[in-house]
Amino acid sequence: MGRSGRESVALDDGKATAILRLGRPVAVAIGDRFVLRRSSPATTEAAGLVIDPLPPRGPARRRITPERLAALAAGPGIAALVAIHGALPRKRVDHVKAALGEEGSPPPPLELVAPDLVEQLARAATSRVDGSVRLADLRTALAVEMKRSTGLVGDDAGPPISAVLDGLFGGGRLVRDSDVVRDPRAAPEDPFRELLGAMDRLAAALEVVAPPALSNAARASGCPPEGIRELERSGRIVRLEDDLAYGIETYQMLEERAVEMARTSPLTPAAFRDATGTSRKYVMATLEDLDRRAVLRRTPAGHVPGPRAKPGRPVGTSSQ
Repeated sequence: MGRSGRESVALDDGKATAILRLGRPVAVAIGDRFVLRRSSPATTEAAGLVIDPLPPRGPARRRITPERLAALAAGPGIAALVAIHGALPRKRVDHVKAALGEEGSPPPPLELVAPDLVEQLARAATSRVDGSVRLADLRTALAVEMKRSTGLVGDDAGPPISAVLDGLFGGGRLVRDSDVVRDPRAAPEDPFRELLGAMDRLAAALEVVAPPALSNAARASGCPPEGIRELERSGRIVRLEDDLAYGIETYQMLEERAVEMARTSPLTPAAFRDATGTSRKYVMATLEDLDRRAVLRRTPAGHVPGPRAKPGRPVGTSSQ
């Protein structure tokens, strides 16, 4: 049995709280009574009532205070457990209600989060919304705050976070426009300006020799299909396949490198792969596109400059 200043509180009726650390798991539920006995000599050491079979661990231990322990000992229930844990998963609430013999519908989502934590998460949310922010990014930030405060992660943290955000939207502290959250005091974003920003982000993400899948990059940058089409039309990106595209500067660099190498000797996919530090996936798509555009011409020995290859520098000139 372990007792520390944080875990042990003397109650007004002469009883005390403590966290028991047992040598092996046992099946207990909230509200169960127990007796601790010593086998030799046969004596009774203590008796008690289980007020929380899964006490706070990790970051949530910081929430253990004498006042919250006393409230939990006075009448184990959902509200007292929420106060001492900060937030409870829905499944845990269902188990507690069954153990206490409580009936009725589950409590509203916001009642699964302690009031002080609701306000803490609300402040964290509103502080991040400077004008507007993507809802997914805001959820990620609150998930980090939830883990830091309670240790809840993943599916356990999702419903409490949604409850806090719904409360902010319902109370008018934040406004949701589709997948964007904005400060109600800020003017709505100009849709055209937002589209241009998304296009810029996507074009920048594709300016690498091994770009991510176009669909993933578009999703991450928030660029809709019309933005992708405009980037293609304006020549800012070059689309080689349905899900593969390059930023124009990177593609032009690859084209110049391929033609330069092909002038020296027939260019093979392996040589181009080594020169660019990419993989066969990118190399074959690039070479096939250059073949289609007659920048290169494929031969049995490899690719050679095609009729549309840009002229090389005359012998004796310098690039300086």
